[in-house]
Amino acid sequence: MKHPLWTHLPTAGLFGLFLVALWRAQPLPYEYAVHFNFTGEADRWASPWEVLWITIGFSVFFLLLSIGVDEAWARQETRKTFNVMSLFDEFCCAPMLALGLYYLQMLTRHDSRFHFPLLFTLFLTAATVLAGVVVELLRPANLLPTSSASPGDANLQTEEIAAQVVTGPYWSYNETQNAAWMNVMMIGILVLMLVTAVISWRHAPVMATIQLIVMLLLGGFLSGGMRVTVTLEQIQVRFGLLSIPLLRLPIAEITQIEVYHFAPLRDFGGYGIRFNREMKAYFFRGDTGVKIRTSTGKQYLIGSDRAERLVAVLHAAGVPPTPAQPTIGV
Repeated sequence: MKHPLWTHLPTAGLFGLFLVALWRAQPLPYEYAVHFNFTGEADRWASPWEVLWITIGFSVFFLLLSIGVDEAWARQETRKTFNVMSLFDEFCCAPMLALGLYYLQMLTRHDSRFHFPLLFTLFLTAATVLAGVVVELLRPANLLPTSSASPGDANLQTEEIAAQVVTGPYWSYNETQNAAWMNVMMIGILVLMLVTAVISWRHAPVMATIQLIVMLLLGGFLSGGMRVTVTLEQIQVRFGLLSIPLLRLPIAEITQIEVYHFAPLRDFGGYGIRFNREMKAYFFRGDTGVKIRTSTGKQYLIGSDRAERLVAVLHAAGVPPTPAQPTIGV
């Protein structure tokens, strides 16, 4: 791994503190308050593990997700910069673990009335985030060389691409970008939602049913990745099995295209649908795409695993030729 795991010690330490408190709170009662109304009175009783397993599950999920994001950041660094994304696990886990510690205190005191521990939560979150800032500042940089154009399709000519994909007046070119991290995140979220729906089915069947419906819709939205389609009329970007439209640009409005190299986390703060001062971007993996300028002056970036080929296809579709010099993102 390029990213040192010790930078996650603040969250891991707080999670360890929660596990120690959980061990000291044993044995847990068979039934306890697991939900409270706006006045803090308990309105549902069940096994306390219903709350505790959710706290543990989401904490582990966010911690592993943060490790993956930080590893991606480290693999993209060409110069040392402060990784704001490294504080993701601190911001997500610290408030949840603070409430979990408070819930364990309620169990040991046999107190069934909930008083939101605002100061305790703020203090623990601030301390964990501050520790996260310190370890990020201490993180050594493992700098990588600046990205260069991939050799795969660099020498392809527009005529060669046209001969491959243009088979008549109604041709189209398709490519897909389906990131592994999206599939892992989708599976993790769906499993957590399924577990919570099963746990709450006996006491709240309506809410559990809604969770299952949302789970199915979310699965359809996140599965399938990003699909790019080029025809003689337009270029389209769609996402998921539901084929949700993200972008549609007429070929006639495109004035310039080029292969563009960038650092996803540094330049855009993550993956997905992103913005910066220059353009709107659509990408789910990699550090290469096609930068598009329209006649109105707007700029778009479409991530592609074969950016040189996509540029050649757009030229074959009728986009005016432009110099083929790749641009390095800053």
